[in-house]
Amino acid sequence: MTRLRASRAALWLAVLLAVSMAAAQESEPQDDASTRDDSSTTDPGRGYLFVEIIDWIAQPTGLEYRVASVVDPLDPFGGQVVSLEHDTESTFNYRAGYEFPNDNGAVIFSYLSQKEESELEVRTAGLFLYGEINTSGFLSGVNNDALADGFSGESRTRLRDVRLDYYRTAFKGKRVSGKWFVGARRVNHDRKLESEYFALAPNLPPIIPPISTPRLDLAPRSDSAVLISNWSGRGVEAGLDFKVALSSHAKVWFESGLAVAVLRGKADTSYSSATHFYGLMNGDVIAEILESPYDEFSELDPMGVPIVNDVAQIAGQVGVQSTSESVDADVIETYLAVRWKFWKMAEFVAGFRNISYQGVGIDVRTDRVEPEAGMEADEFKADGTRILRLSPSTLKRTEHSADYEGFYFGLAFRF
Repeated sequence: MTRLRASRAALWLAVLLAVSMAAAQESEPQDDASTRDDSSTTDPGRGYLFVEIIDWIAQPTGLEYRVASVVDPLDPFGGQVVSLEHDTESTFNYRAGYEFPNDNGAVIFSYLSQKEESELEVRTAGLFLYGEINTSGFLSGVNNDALADGFSGESRTRLRDVRLDYYRTAFKGKRVSGKWFVGARRVNHDRKLESEYFALAPNLPPIIPPISTPRLDLAPRSDSAVLISNWSGRGVEAGLDFKVALSSHAKVWFESGLAVAVLRGKADTSYSSATHFYGLMNGDVIAEILESPYDEFSELDPMGVPIVNDVAQIAGQVGVQSTSESVDADVIETYLAVRWKFWKMAEFVAGFRNISYQGVGIDVRTDRVEPEAGMEADEFKADGTRILRLSPSTLKRTEHSADYEGFYFGLAFRF
């Protein structure tokens, strides 16, 4: 709430500052020859169409896609968390609008999108050093200790940002000019994290003692978890843009700007995980939950044949979902660029942009859930594993933000 109130205060401050500067500018006479913004028009008596195509090479940060923990056998408190790293992605952004005649402002539509995917896989056969931090915690890991000897993680992030703004001159000088703007903004931000924890990496001698009749349904299955969050919202924004010409002919100039938006939105989130354990079955009822090292697999009948007929591998599944949860967010965007007017109708632009989306990622997780003996398992999976669906008692909610920053370059046309 404190962050949201601060962003709203910054938004209204930007609006008041822009209005006051515009009022001050209108009260002072100006010399058209010295204050004309040659970078935007060559004839202030007519309107101009504006089109800009930008290639933005951005890298997302702050997404907190944490996959596993690494346990130090010599230091129980010295564990580290493994997170997915994000690379820069190149994507095209577009702006188009109309500049009204006689310096009566401009209406500009902006479209920005970004898609980023990353993945990581680690296998260390026999070294159970990786904590399954995304599963619900009930009997996870082949030894029921929440440790795996390998893991994989895959994330996907998608952003779509649409703006419609009205720009108006705030002040003009011989080399310096500024514009304030107000408008509407709509943002969609989707995030997904999939984790898989290997109960038994390839080429490792089986942890389950061999039995006379091979049963593939008893081979240890990997544990898994999936987190999905889709946020969408819209709201108002305001900001200021500044230009500083480097020559009297305004062929090259620096520009910088700030935009602040307050958005009201909704989030759809879901979480699911599956962990596998062994149990002695009495029909469809779990008579006993087995513990490592699973001596039951070595028990023999009077004829010397292993007794495993009543043993089953069970998939404990947990899933939660939240839809249309009201979640407010805000956006702070800053940029610094240089423009070069190399032709009467065309400009080259290059710069650096940072956009911070606060509160656009929500993760809903379950707490530790323990299955108990006497519970009834559900239907079989295709591989013969039994299914036990569990209901979480409490939920843990985590809010995430996303920052996108990087260099951009492109072309702008006015005609």
